[in-house]
Amino acid sequence: MTSTASSKNTPEPPFDAAALNRLLIEVLPAFERDRLAPVLDDLWACGEFTISRAPLPGLLMCPVRDPFGTEFFLGEVLATTAAVGCAGRTGHGAIIGEEPEKALLLAAVDAALAAGRSDLLKNLVRTASAWSREACERKALAAKLAAATRVEFESMKKERVDFGSLG
Repeated sequence: MTSTASSKNTPEPPFDAAALNRLLIEVLPAFERDRLAPVLDDLWACGEFTISRAPLPGLLMCPVRDPFGTEFFLGEVLATTAAVGCAGRTGHGAIIGEEPEKALLLAAVDAALAAGRSDLLKNLVRTASAWSREACERKALAAKLAAATRVEFESMKKERVDFGSLG
């Protein structure tokens, strides 16, 4: 048997829901709404999803703990929430900011995973992986640009300032 024949018979690695969630948490904030439309269209096209509750922006109280262990509310945070159904299960999505498409995507992923329909998310996994690579490239470029502005103070010429001449 040749190596190409054996690679065709190699089973696909098992679906890792936790890895998909980590990937989406990593890449979603960096991408614009217009890049999500084709992904959502692909999910809706299968006919398995229904929007249970349309995306709704709202304010959530942001609790924090002070250095003494006392919890208090720092303020309000704008967040968008949505609910999507899949095979009788409901998924919920929430994201900071007014981001209806992102909330719908998170809710659809949650619903598909709750319904045991990870097969519906295979294209999303590929897309999110590509987004992750792109985000890494952007981050590396930003780091290079920032490094170009770094100043080596130790290598700067020492100057002597005569403050006596100031008055």
